[in-house]
Formats: sequence, C-alpha cells, structure tokens
Amino acid sequence: MTMIARECALNSDIRILLVGDQNLGATGLHIVRNYFSDVTCVIWQRGDVDGEGSVRQRIGSQRWDLLLSFYNDLIFSGDELARTDIALNIHPASPRLRGVGYDTLPLLWGHSRYSATLHRITTEIDAGEIIDVMDAQMPDGLTHSQLRKLTQQQCLEMLDITCKAMHHFKSKQQLNQYLDSKAAQQSSGWSRRYMSRKRLQSILDELRCLQPDHSVFQ
Repeated sequence: MTMIARECALNSDIRILLVGDQNLGATGLHIVRNYFSDVTCVIWQRGDVDGEGSVRQRIGSQRWDLLLSFYNDLIFSGDELARTDIALNIHPASPRLRGVGYDTLPLLWGHSRYSATLHRITTEIDAGEIIDVMDAQMPDGLTHSQLRKLTQQQCLEMLDITCKAMHHFKSKQQLNQYLDSKAAQQSSGWSRRYMSRKRLQSILDELRCLQPDHSVFQ
C-alpha cells in the first residue's frame, strides 16, 4: 500500500482506541499512528475467548474520545459504546451486504463492484449512520482469495483517507460536525437483509455440492 504523506504534526488531542484483528490490525495501527499520537490498539481474533475478555477489559478501563473498529468481528455492548464519545467501524462491504460474506456474496450474486463502508457503531449490527462508502469495479474472473485481498486493501485505503481527514480536528465537537456533514451527503442506506454466519455456511454447503469448482471456493 502507498502511504499518504502527513501534511502536519500528529494530532495529540484525540484519544483513540483501535480494535482490529490479526490479519490487518498491525497495518491498521501503523496507518492511524501516521496521524494521531494518542493511540491504543487491541487485536482480537474471533473464537479467542480469553482474548475477547482482555479486549473488553481494556475498553472498559477508561473513557475514549474515538473508537475505531477496523476489520474486526467484535460486537460492542451498549455499556462499551457508552465509554466512547465517537464510535466508528469500517465494514468491508457495501451497505447492501450487512453481516458476513463480504468476500463471497459479491461472487455468488454477480456484483459489478466491491465496497467498504464507514459508519457509526450502534448496538444493532451494521445499522449505524453511514458516513462514507468507497467502491471499485470488480475485475472479471475473480476468485474468493483475490476478492478478499482487494477488499482488505480497500479497507486499508479507507482507514488512511479517514484518518487523514480527521486528524485536522482538535476537538471531539469539530470531529463530530465533520462526520455529520459527511453523513448528510450520503444517499446509501443499509439493506434490510442481514446475513448470519449460519445462513452463509448453509448457502456455501449447498453450492459446494452443486458446483465444487465455483470461484468462491478458490
């Protein structure tokens, strides 16, 4: 990834908690620290019960100005969200793909574009106010692994662009005003349909029986 050069000194006025996973967490932290100096990062992998407990303990250890959930499967409770003034998530898909399946459903449903969505976090999964959507043309003949890499790269780019824009603001009030203005420009809305892991697995199991060579398995 080509990093965007900093235009001014690091922002030290906003206290940030970055929650990521083992795939992109370290790279995401590097990006955020290009723009902000007061950054705490916790990395969690789905299924790691002990790790999840440690992450939740860290979230509850103090109050945060900004929570950045990046490429992260952790679902935040209402009490945890109440400990942060601004909570944002980068969802690795368009708003019409709520839940899981960002690297499979576009292939199954013949989408022409792949996307990443920046939105506010609420207690309802993939339902908070949409602030920005980045999308790109889907190349022909993509496999699952290729789409996954493209989407990961797109999420990193969105994180970089978002932090570059946000680091100019020296107060939470200014930052919130900026986010509100970005959200007001959005015409995209969340789909009513939510894809659970159980439902997606059922779809893939059935497809594997019918088309074991499908690109979604490559």
